Amino acid sequence: REEEEEEEEEEEKDTNDSSNKKTKKSKEERQKERLLKKQQKASSKETLKSKIPTHDEHGIAYSKLQIRRMMKRVKQGLHPVPTPEE
Repeated sequence: REEEEEEEEEEEKDTNDSSNKKTKKSKEERQKERLLKKQQKASSKETLKSKIPTHDEHGIAYSKLQIRRMMKRVKQGLHPVPTPEE
């Protein structure tokens, strides 16, 4: 009986090892996908930042809050600085 139990335990370990290998591959793939997605997001953010002015017409720098608001406006396809009509 002890030998049978040991054999069963070994079989369970083997199946666990094979399933771990599968998850390990998928984990690596997920990491690669995550890196690609992160790089794409960073590049799109840089292109949006290039469309946004850093200083107003009086030479005063915009605050972080104003820059975030302008980023959202540019994402929606609007002009970064709200016009008086809006």
